[in-house]
Amino acid sequence: MLPDPRPGRRYAAIANLQSLSRAIEQYRVEHQTLPASLAVVAGMRFIDPRELTDPWNRANRYEPRREGESWIYTLRSLGEDGIDGTPDDIVVQGGKLDQPASPDSKALPGR
Repeated sequence: MLPDPRPGRRYAAIANLQSLSRAIEQYRVEHQTLPASLAVVAGMRFIDPRELTDPWNRANRYEPRREGESWIYTLRSLGEDGIDGTPDDIVVQGGKLDQPASPDSKALPGR
């Protein structure tokens, strides 16, 4: 696959996921729990519904999960190639941008 001729899409995806993360945190403060889905957050007008998709027009992924006594979440854009677990995925965990995988790494299940 050829590189995206508009690298600004990657930066837009990062900004989008960070905005979603702020909305999730706002929801958490108001409800003392994580939302069940991004649609819940959008329905409560914490975010613009257009933020539910990435710059490649694919749904952003939201994965809440329990870790010990806490609930944490991961937000993910599948990046330009649209394939889960590849180096171009953009991942925000608990509000922080996760370091991208190295280009020569193999796709990991669940990543």
